[in-house]
Amino acid sequence: MRIWMIINLLLQLVYTRIELSDIQDIQKTVIDNQNRFIIKSSGPLNPLHGYIYINNSYMHNKRFYSPEIKTSYSMKVSRNKNSTTPEYVYVRTPLHDKVYQDLRTGSVTEKYLGKYHSRIIKMFPSRDGVISITSSIPDSLFMFLKAESTVPYTNYILASLLLLGECADIRIRIDYNDSIHRLILYNKDSTKMFINAPLYVSVTDPVTGKSKDKYQSEVVETINFFIQSRTNPDLKKHGKFSKPITREEFLTGKFMNSTRFLIQSYIFEFIQSRSEYIEFIRAVYEILNDQLIEGSVHKKKSSWRKLFEECFTCKDDLSSEIMDIMPFYKIKERMALDRIFPLQTHGQVPTSTRVPIYIRQDREFSKNNEEQYSNCAESAILGLFYCLVYDEHNNTYTTAHITKASSDLIRFFKKYTAPSDSTDIDMHKLWCKVVSDLEDNQIQYNIRNNNIMSGLINIYRVISGITGMTLKLSGVLNDLHKLSIKSELSENDTIYIQECIKSLLLPICTYKCIRIICSSMKCTKLANGIPDIIGNISIIFTSTNGLHNEICLMIQDKHTKLTLITDNNNNNIQIINELKYLIDTYTGINYFIGYLITEYIKNEIVQMCTSGYVYESVNEINEIIRCTLNNPSVLHIFLYKSINNQYKSLFILAFLTQTLSVQVPYNNNVLRLTHNLIGSSSLDDTSTRNKVLYGFIYNNKHKLYYPDIEYTCTDLCSISIHDISYIYNYIMRLNISCMIECLNITIELSKPGTDMYNILYTNLQSELFISKVVETGCINQLIRIYNTINKYNTDRLCTNYTVCCWFTYICIYYSYPTDYITYIYGIIISRRVYREAVNKMISSGYIKNAAYNFKMARDALCTGDEYNKIIYEEMDKIMTDANNQCTKYKKEYKLVF
Repeated sequence: MRIWMIINLLLQLVYTRIELSDIQDIQKTVIDNQNRFIIKSSGPLNPLHGYIYINNSYMHNKRFYSPEIKTSYSMKVSRNKNSTTPEYVYVRTPLHDKVYQDLRTGSVTEKYLGKYHSRIIKMFPSRDGVISITSSIPDSLFMFLKAESTVPYTNYILASLLLLGECADIRIRIDYNDSIHRLILYNKDSTKMFINAPLYVSVTDPVTGKSKDKYQSEVVETINFFIQSRTNPDLKKHGKFSKPITREEFLTGKFMNSTRFLIQSYIFEFIQSRSEYIEFIRAVYEILNDQLIEGSVHKKKSSWRKLFEECFTCKDDLSSEIMDIMPFYKIKERMALDRIFPLQTHGQVPTSTRVPIYIRQDREFSKNNEEQYSNCAESAILGLFYCLVYDEHNNTYTTAHITKASSDLIRFFKKYTAPSDSTDIDMHKLWCKVVSDLEDNQIQYNIRNNNIMSGLINIYRVISGITGMTLKLSGVLNDLHKLSIKSELSENDTIYIQECIKSLLLPICTYKCIRIICSSMKCTKLANGIPDIIGNISIIFTSTNGLHNEICLMIQDKHTKLTLITDNNNNNIQIINELKYLIDTYTGINYFIGYLITEYIKNEIVQMCTSGYVYESVNEINEIIRCTLNNPSVLHIFLYKSINNQYKSLFILAFLTQTLSVQVPYNNNVLRLTHNLIGSSSLDDTSTRNKVLYGFIYNNKHKLYYPDIEYTCTDLCSISIHDISYIYNYIMRLNISCMIECLNITIELSKPGTDMYNILYTNLQSELFISKVVETGCINQLIRIYNTINKYNTDRLCTNYTVCCWFTYICIYYSYPTDYITYIYGIIISRRVYREAVNKMISSGYIKNAAYNFKMARDALCTGDEYNKIIYEEMDKIMTDANNQCTKYKKEYKLVF
């Protein structure tokens, strides 16, 4: 078989990782022939390090968000003259990511960081935007380790790199004497070669088909980097990037800048099975044991002896070695065994990512990077199918009950037979083979029969197509189409839609009882003008023990997503309590693996307790932004597991709103982090784009900070009401000057009838707003807001009501300076809305306080012309009467009882 065919096969393999059960077995396995040693649980050979690095997204965050790396992406406005709204072309090319040039000429530490992050890019090329070591580049480390001429030495090469990461003096080197150059490693007395791998590897050009020897220059760079870094003081004990010895050091995240972290992450990704990992451990044992032969074994202070003891321990110590780790394993096993629903946490719900075009006729994916798209509808359908085909009794997926399931659907769930903690890129791509480029020409796609358009009827067709029910449900589809062309859907229409959805889902669902609830159903048109329906579809699954689990399929214009609604049943609450108890247990364990486990458990609790939003992170984000000009480290952010779109949007919003008055230098860590957060988002998806880029409307310097982004800030009308509410909750927390600046900008842009407008004025009319403005003593800020409202808001009734709300809160809490009540009273008089203001005060429920404080302000309010006094007396009388009536009613109320 040609080498290029082998390469292609390697790249299409669905790589598996070592599971927790394998890690437990590895820790119990005796390594040496004399039946003496096992790996030390706290040592560098414990694969639990790599498991947490990968599953807690440490390496993902490091690869895609590090401020040392310039993410390669662009978003340009499409020149489509037929479109009435802006369209964008987003291109993300991870293979073109590079290290910032200024790191190459800085201090010793900066130069090291430059080289280190270059290695991360090379060792984790991640061509699909998801962390991966696979590469088709012929001189990449991955391809070299997989080459036939290298395979006999692969474990020793990985072992050498791991020991170099521990700052061991491993004499691995490049032999330039041989005409083909070799990577070599001798044993201690040079009588045996652990490694003798040629550095010219035969590859076949996929274009010409000719074979040639390719020098492994990238491999040489990687080996030399590890050798040179061995003596770096920043990596040695107590160095900046050394293994943390206290919890405080761990929480800085600086250990992620070490070669130790890099190679442990790589090895966990590279080695695919328990047996392979044990062979790798034996290679480490053989190299270390060789250094201890002939006398050095008696030198207790020997660095080799210390390293050996960090890696291995006697098998008799097994019980004490696993004592600290076992509670973690047991709770993870319990969580898997007690599963009654495939989606237990929000992090397990599939979310959109970038996937390539699938060409069904050729049974392959397009190699054109610019043809990738954000698979929001596909991901939502996948999450729905996780629930539909889940067998709660066996904790597995099954399609046996779907008699006419497509071969691709069957193949997918034969490959992925049980729920997992996340949906990786390989699963997304295999799912594309299920739902993309289907034969039904009535299914609407965006690009070359890929990228399913967001609409209820369209998604209905996809599901019925892959389950063989299209013909059976043709009448239902016709009925739905008739509904889609109506001007408005009635309550009966919504009930009928619910029955239609149930007729589709119940026959293909393993749960015997499901309930469908539709809300906010509206008729719409897809991007190509085809009528459809959008809205929210809640699906409630009832398990055999009577517990309910609910998901919601939210179908919006140009966007579909699946959310987990019910995930806090009694079973989850019990597990959360056990996890919290486990945190208390691990808090007393003061070594690195204990810190990793503690943080892992914390993230598990967050995933189980929250909806994915990051209210708890606001204060920490604000602290980072406040220190922006001091160029703070941002590594601790990477400990937060997967950084989702909500966190990204909040961080970018915080950065842009809190740096309005300054220009942040281009080499600033926080600015570069936001650049990468933006670039690693699916900006071709309208919902994600508007959410992540919302902060652009507040800071014009975004064009300077992010030159690769072309964006029309007025294209925000489609942002969801939930996301807008979240954004304004944050804005109302800003300091007074930033808050007023942001609100003024939003007043200018918002239009009556939109969600942005409604939520904006809900906040402007709140007690929180007026109290914050007045308590700061900045009446000029209130004047600015009113002048902006008066200038840009054409809805007179809304403006009047806003002013009445302000006056009400001022009167109720009259500890404020008189200039505020005088100013707002003047507006009340000028707009002739004093009766509305009184009615608002009466309806507030605090008329007694308002009436009393209004009287106390008489001298301040009755200055000037006679008209002011007349109006004051009229208002005072109404308020006094209302107060008296309220008091009388309360007395009568008390008498009755």
